[in-house]
Amino acid sequence: MPLLAIIALATFAAVQAPATKYDGTWIAQFEGVTWARLELRTVNGAVTGGISLGNIEMHKDGTLRHVEPAPKELSPIFDVRQKGDTLSFSRKDSNDADRFEVSSVGTDLQLTFVFTEEDRREFAAEGLPLPKPVRLVKGK
Repeated sequence: MPLLAIIALATFAAVQAPATKYDGTWIAQFEGVTWARLELRTVNGAVTGGISLGNIEMHKDGTLRHVEPAPKELSPIFDVRQKGDTLSFSRKDSNDADRFEVSSVGTDLQLTFVFTEEDRREFAAEGLPLPKPVRLVKGK
C-alpha cells in the first residue's frame, strides 16, 4: 500500500469519533413484546438517533401491566446533552416534547422518563403513577 494511502487512512481514522457506550440499538420488552426501542450513534462527536415507544399501562406502583409494540418508525431525538455518565435528550410528541435520560447499568442502559412539575400534577390529578425507569438491553 502506498505511503500516501496509509497516511490518508490513518488521518481518516483519527478524525472519526470513537463509538460511545451508548451507540447501538437498545430495546425493552415486557411479556415478549418489544415496547421501547432506542437507536443511538455517534456522528462527528455528537450523539444522534431516535426512539420509539409503544403505549403502556401501569400498576399503581408504576410497574408495567400491559404494553403495545413500539412503532417501527423512530422519532428523532434532539437537544442531546451528556453530563457525567448520563445522556439526556428530547423527542417531539404531538405538540409537546418528552424528555428522557439514559445511564449505564452494567452492560445495559437505564431509561428514565423526565417529568416537569406540571406533568407530575397532571398525573396525580388523574390518579396515574409515574413510570419507573426502564432497563434497555442491547438489541440486534
